[in-house]
Amino acid sequence: IMAFTLGPDLYDAFIDFNVQTSLVDVFSEEDDDEEEEGDADEPMISGLKAFKERAGDKVDGASLLRSFIAVRFGRSTLKACAGENPQTCALMQLVVKTLLLQEIFIRQIPLSKRAFSTCPASDWSLFAESISAALERYFSTVSRDLGELTKAPDMSFADVFASDLFDGRLYRHIFHYLVDKGLAKKGKVEQKFFGFADWVDAELEFLWHECQAGAKEPFY
Repeated sequence: IMAFTLGPDLYDAFIDFNVQTSLVDVFSEEDDDEEEEGDADEPMISGLKAFKERAGDKVDGASLLRSFIAVRFGRSTLKACAGENPQTCALMQLVVKTLLLQEIFIRQIPLSKRAFSTCPASDWSLFAESISAALERYFSTVSRDLGELTKAPDMSFADVFASDLFDGRLYRHIFHYLVDKGLAKKGKVEQKFFGFADWVDAELEFLWHECQAGAKEPFY
């Protein structure tokens, strides 16, 4: 994660040129209003409180807000998969899973150790034109949720930390690495590839199940 650089062009041309058009439609700003209405069924503050109770020791205080926002975005993104073609759904899931992996890494890798070189977004058209649009929706989610948080009359149920919410370089590096390894492994990156400790996998599976809103498909 910290010490090596990946080349910028290790992606599949079919995915890059045939799927990105549908991804742009899914993640376009024109759909934001409709998708935000879908998120409104769980108010920010009460949702955060319930999430904290469900998480228990799987989410620490410093990670609570960041994890909750990632889960809210992941849930709305997975809902948007309905009716999409399999390739689009797979990339939408990859956007969410990369965000959750970033969450796990941010918990364990200090900011000073994330100062590494990776592929620029501008050198990878799929990321620059399509995945970046998904991340714009994520940033809109962050902005909206933080706005609600500032208006909360009572936050005594949790200490909320709003720093280090997103690391664009780390996210892009993980996404690129997953695509590279996924193509090498015929679309499947297995659990043993990461070599996480059991407690890390448990935290990751918890976040993924929260994104699925009750479904129990495994992360890997």
